[in-house]
Amino acid sequence: MAAAYLTHHQKVLRLYKKSLRHIESWCIFRDKYRFYACLLRARFDENKHEKDMMKATMMLKAGEEEFWANQHPQPYLFPDSPGGTSYERYECYKAPEWCLDHWHPSEKAMYPDYFAKREQWKKLRVQSWDREHMPSNDATYPLLCSEALGWMESVKRTSFREKASAFPWHRPGLWTTVKLNS
Repeated sequence: MAAAYLTHHQKVLRLYKKSLRHIESWCIFRDKYRFYACLLRARFDENKHEKDMMKATMMLKAGEEEFWANQHPQPYLFPDSPGGTSYERYECYKAPEWCLDHWHPSEKAMYPDYFAKREQWKKLRVQSWDREHMPSNDATYPLLCSEALGWMESVKRTSFREKASAFPWHRPGLWTTVKLNS
């Protein structure tokens, strides 16, 4: 499924949040951070009512370039966020989804809403199984497949590793194959 484009508003909000996080990395003391955060907010508020989209886009581009030039070389990362020290630390201890089928009814009774929704997901998956796995020589296959896989969007969220595996610098073993000239 293709990713949706970000609106100008979303891009500005993300730039603001990234900028605040990097100011937080630069300023150790909270009072100094609050001062620079207020200055940053004032700069964003000056131009929030800009109606000319060309000018607003150019200001956004200039802001992103300024952010790139002033970003922290080692920004603070939360431990559980992607790139943090504890990110996906306990993934190996998570039980597979099929293990929930073997729970005792008294255990399932503790989470009635979850198991009711899970049963709906399982029924929907059984109903849409044939449409998902039809032969690929049919011209309507992509259309039907996108309709059939609608249930998966509500059930599964791709992890950061699945998204990042498309980029070569996130592939395991890449750095072991690089030879340095020494």
